[in-house]
Amino acid sequence: FMFICAGLGSSTLYWGVAEWAYYYQTPGLNIAPRSQQALEFSVPYSFFHWGISAWATYTLASLIMAYHFHVRKNKGLSLSGIIAAITGVRPQGPWGKLVDLMFLIATVG
Repeated sequence: FMFICAGLGSSTLYWGVAEWAYYYQTPGLNIAPRSQQALEFSVPYSFFHWGISAWATYTLASLIMAYHFHVRKNKGLSLSGIIAAITGVRPQGPWGKLVDLMFLIATVG
């Protein structure tokens, strides 16, 4: 859970502010860098990554974890613990460890 918060916080602080400038300098899609067209492309594309679509995804994941922790009173905040509460599969088993490992690699990556 701390990996998620640290990753989202640091990426929001860095890329949420700087991404439009990156796409302004290197816009791709056969758009000339540092042009009016590049500026018109870079700002909405940055909002696509850091706007309502991203926050809706974060909210959905947060609501699932909050329900698991607060309502069901499960103290483990691991992804395998949430899946185990839903499906009944043991979180200490090999599938639970595999899910946690894949989640850790995806978060760090």
